[in-house]
Amino acid sequence: MNEKLATQSVQASFDAVAGLYERFAEITEGCYTAWLKSILGAGGQNAVDLGCGSGQFTGILADRFEQVLAVDISTVRLEIARRKHKHANITYSHRDIREVTSERDGHFDLVLSVTALHHVPDVYTALQRVRDLVTKGGTVVVIDVVTHTPFWATGSGLGFRIWRRGRAAYGAVQAFRKGYGLSDALLMTRLRRHPSWLALAEHARPLPRPEFHHIYGEVFPGARFVDDLDASVCAMVWSPLWSTSASQAQ
Repeated sequence: MNEKLATQSVQASFDAVAGLYERFAEITEGCYTAWLKSILGAGGQNAVDLGCGSGQFTGILADRFEQVLAVDISTVRLEIARRKHKHANITYSHRDIREVTSERDGHFDLVLSVTALHHVPDVYTALQRVRDLVTKGGTVVVIDVVTHTPFWATGSGLGFRIWRRGRAAYGAVQAFRKGYGLSDALLMTRLRRHPSWLALAEHARPLPRPEFHHIYGEVFPGARFVDDLDASVCAMVWSPLWSTSASQAQ
């Protein structure tokens, strides 16, 4: 499958599960919110949310930055975001996050991406583009999925299907443990067993945690990593000023 068809396939898959994923994100990504707010502080002039989805974090940015650009590949998820977060200072844009460039969109005080970059084929090149978007005194914040699939469940065979069914059951249990009701527990199961969700999971490219640290550390010298937000993700915070400090320390 060529890159254009692959992108269209990802868009179609996200469109198909947009409604289910909106609630799933509220349940599973809420643990990032307090940490993210502590990183953002008072905010600044402008920010970009790369892979904004239904806007769970876009609204937080809009409360702290004068202008926010929110980009997503899914038209359906963008419509949900527009409906839920009608801030006048948000500009929603339907496009691949790799199409956001400093030449077209300028530079930002904050560049944010939450659980989006593992869907990009060439993450190293994508990260370089992300780095180029931030102002000299700005901040890049990335939270992304890391590998937590056992070796026997890789690919698309029986092992993969068994693993995904187990993950669906685990998601339902976790929803109960967090105090959510039966409907939300069933939703977690429905999403994780949805053919479009399985297609996204099969073709995603999450990095192992050590490789995440290595690759992100190469592109963002002096980056700070957070490994305890959730077992399935890794977070990174970086400012161009830290690269200067790191090189001077050497």
